[in-house]
Amino acid sequence: MVLFYAYPLKFLATFLWSLIIGEGVEPMFVLPAGVDWGGGSFFQRSGMMYFYGLGVVGVFGLLALMVTHAYRLREKLELDELEVFLTVASIRAHLITVGIALLSILVLASGGQPGIAGIIYFRMPVLHPAAGIYTGIRAERIKDRLIATPSR
Repeated sequence: MVLFYAYPLKFLATFLWSLIIGEGVEPMFVLPAGVDWGGGSFFQRSGMMYFYGLGVVGVFGLLALMVTHAYRLREKLELDELEVFLTVASIRAHLITVGIALLSILVLASGGQPGIAGIIYFRMPVLHPAAGIYTGIRAERIKDRLIATPSR
């Protein structure tokens, strides 16, 4: 899954950066002479965004499921309160990423332009730091409380 995700990520980053700086993106979708793919360049860009979105959902959805599995085994793993909190925070972070990808796919499926669907991903640098700040503050409080409470 990760291998199939890496190249579309590079391609998408190049595509979005080209849009931002005003370069043409048409050369990215030119097929060699004599090759007829049957779909237009709009379909190619839409397909790329669907493929990328599904890759994000797949990779980060799997990570969320794996961490959720660890959370379910918290007693067996003897996780303390801080470790449980950080495990839940990790699940939250992965689900934020999955939610952004699903929103992008939804925008694309409802007739949005591939560029707009790509810009949806710019919510990540806003949402992830906000969630990280919240997690850090809460984790510090839990850690301070654990340190102040004598061990049994």
